[in-house]
Amino acid sequence: MKYSGIGGQAVMEGVMMRNGARYALAVRKSDHTIAVETHKTRDPSGGIYQIPILRGIVSFVDSLVMGMSTLMQSAAYFEDEEEAEAGKQKDPPLFWLWRFSWFFPISSRAFSRELFPLRRFLSSLRD
Repeated sequence: MKYSGIGGQAVMEGVMMRNGARYALAVRKSDHTIAVETHKTRDPSGGIYQIPILRGIVSFVDSLVMGMSTLMQSAAYFEDEEEAEAGKQKDPPLFWLWRFSWFFPISSRAFSRELFPLRRFLSSLRD
């Protein structure tokens, strides 16, 4: 079977699908209609994606950032509807909260998955 390169994740009341440098977000709104957005992103075929050790770290960070941003976009559909019903003024989003929450998963992945095999390889050269 040929590799398709299509992947995705579930978001609040919807799904995000990605293929190469494009992704789509489909969210079911409270009136049972489906809102579909398509976006372009970086193409993961060149540049730093050619370096074996950095490729895993960069793609993990890219997936994490894209996942969090699409999750926030899908949540925004329901925030707008709830505020329109309640007549409240929209509070500013707390982006600083998730900006720092990605540091520990990334650093633990970098040390356990990418740097540990490199250390084992370098120690085998010593022998």
